[in-house]
Amino acid sequence: MIIDNLYFSVKNKMIRTGQMNQLLYISLLWMFGSGLLAQAAATDQVDQPSICINAIRTENFELAKKLCHKQLKQAQITHDSTSELSLLLALLDIYKQTDDDAFDDYLIKIEQHPLFESSPQIKYQWLRLQAIKLHHAAKFNESNAIFLQALQIAINLNDDIKISNSNIDLGISATAMGEYKTALNHYRTSLELTREMNDPYATGLSLKSVGNVYLQLEEYPDAINYFEEALNEYAQYMEQDNFDSRVHGRINTVYKGLVEAHQKSNNLLAAKHYQQQIEQSESKNNHDRANQLVQQAKQRIESEDYQPAITQLTHALQLYQSEGIENPSEVLFLLAKVYQHSNQSDLAIYYALEGLDNAEEMQSNHVVISQNYQLLSQLYADSDPQLALNYAIKYNQARESFLATKYNTDLKTIQHQIELEKNQNKLVSSQLKNTQQQVKIQTLNNKYLMSLLVLLCLLALIIYLNIKKKREQSELKATINYHKNQFAVLSLSTQPQKATHNDTSQQQIKQETVNQQLVAIMHDAINLWVAHTGDNLIELADRSRIWTITNDNGTLRARSLEKYLSLQKIPQNPRWRNVVRTCHFVLSEVGLGTEQRQELNLKLESLMQMIKDYYGTGK
Repeated sequence: MIIDNLYFSVKNKMIRTGQMNQLLYISLLWMFGSGLLAQAAATDQVDQPSICINAIRTENFELAKKLCHKQLKQAQITHDSTSELSLLLALLDIYKQTDDDAFDDYLIKIEQHPLFESSPQIKYQWLRLQAIKLHHAAKFNESNAIFLQALQIAINLNDDIKISNSNIDLGISATAMGEYKTALNHYRTSLELTREMNDPYATGLSLKSVGNVYLQLEEYPDAINYFEEALNEYAQYMEQDNFDSRVHGRINTVYKGLVEAHQKSNNLLAAKHYQQQIEQSESKNNHDRANQLVQQAKQRIESEDYQPAITQLTHALQLYQSEGIENPSEVLFLLAKVYQHSNQSDLAIYYALEGLDNAEEMQSNHVVISQNYQLLSQLYADSDPQLALNYAIKYNQARESFLATKYNTDLKTIQHQIELEKNQNKLVSSQLKNTQQQVKIQTLNNKYLMSLLVLLCLLALIIYLNIKKKREQSELKATINYHKNQFAVLSLSTQPQKATHNDTSQQQIKQETVNQQLVAIMHDAINLWVAHTGDNLIELADRSRIWTITNDNGTLRARSLEKYLSLQKIPQNPRWRNVVRTCHFVLSEVGLGTEQRQELNLKLESLMQMIKDYYGTGK
């Protein structure tokens, strides 16, 4: 059913199109399907194709194909041109999944139909299906141009549902191409429309898409929040009568995003939970089965169980190829990684190069590209140091480009606007949600009380198995707490203490000596960071969140940090607390050698004593 929203004028919708000029379209085989066909049938008052369309909703394409062909013959015999055109479009949707040759034939049949030009609903869907197919053939410019035509039709029809769907299409495309600012603009438009229409199904899809952007930006807590909100919207949708059962497929894609986000956040228990949710669902095609195998292989790799992971990835590669995806970049990278751990360098290099070529050719998935650069620099480290260095440089360039995008001011503004609109939407229904939350909290409290003993036993087991690691963490925590206690005791004044007439023998430490010590320990900490992680100053500033990162004409700089690497540039009143916090962050690196940690810690103790002697305890 088409919902007309008078709140939005045609003028406003024309303004939206100004933000959609340079976008490409990504694979959306599950994006709309027969739901849109049913909408077109209802709008054009076509009853005959309903049986065919309902069969498509069940994803039983063989049955749907038979029913649609049978009804098409009946429509042709009775000269029912309207039903004939709708059935041709339904068959086009079916052959999109199964048969490339038949798909092209039906594209021509629909375009040559007498009612085609006078049926904008049909033409809209025909254009979208064509754009999807072109995208799979890596013809991104052609796909983008055709999809923008579909968007224009949606605006001309004043159809909020279609406008929302097209914004999601273009947002997913922009995400795949690394255009995060553009993607978030489209998702923001879609969320605005779907929330006003109170459409939980479309809102869930928009929220899931925003979560994917945050996942690409390595902002995992935000990604998890949006994925979980998407699950809530889908749950509301399934409470309706006669909901589309294909929503389960969309939920699985959300689970996949949650698995990855929790893995990146080192929350392996939550990642395992969502992985189990994926495995419990039935896979109805090779693409879904391949996705499951890839997720299972990732779990194997985390457990260092490499041989079964190779088997699963190889099978997944074959399934993807059967679906027309010749060389999925992520699977090729994972195979290279597994062979590296299995000490099979030749195979690792082969798959890494194949994955890199594929990712660069598709001009997408910057994460896989940078990961392959880093992996190749490691693989060539012994056999070809110069080539290894070249790949390491490419990796750093890719990371700098990503961070420049991540810290783009306009991008942050759009993210903030989406958050504000989300909060405003929550306030509208706050009373109802508060009541539901109270019930949920009470239920959770009861469950927590019942399972407390089990959790304590599990915690004791984890502590026993990781005692060595906990010991090192405890030592580091004690050192940092000691320094924090010194902060509290010092309560520093802004100027060094002055010598008294009664104690003229006490010699004050010169400011220059303190500055020298600050610069020296910063050099030591950064050298230790670079040697241990292989990352640069920008990564240190980004991950520690102590120093500010700026973008100077396309070049990322951490100027506030760089000042503490030179006696000539160090501020007159140095912020020595930031220097100490930086040392703490470097000391907290997992895997840092005991000797290295002790050496830096001793220098830090010496610095703290010098600062105490110089500044005194103050007030």
